[in-house]
Amino acid sequence: MSKLSGACYVTVDGQSLSLQGALTAPINSVVRETVLGSAGVAGFRETPVTPHVTGTFYFDKNFPLELLQRGEDMTIVAQCGNGRTYVLSGAYLTEEQEYNADDGTVTLRFDGMHGDWQ
Repeated sequence: MSKLSGACYVTVDGQSLSLQGALTAPINSVVRETVLGSAGVAGFRETPVTPHVTGTFYFDKNFPLELLQRGEDMTIVAQCGNGRTYVLSGAYLTEEQEYNADDGTVTLRFDGMHGDWQ
């Protein structure tokens, strides 16, 4: 039996972030949508998926705030508990980032130019 999950380690341009819980990244590069015609299924259309990484991280004294705020071409490496690694290059933060004082975390979404599972 193989390991499916476990600790995930995330670095941004070589600096570690402390992940609180789940991390998500796409496993597909396109989304296919069925196109229907009067005779039934006519085919499908493809829409590209934005390469990205989303996670909730602890906002501690070592959190690389300035790096993340300025970064426009970062490399995000997520080493997952299942032995897989996702590398997001040309990355930058998207969406609003807010500090949650209740649990000391911030949720971040990085979009990028290229995302590869290894």
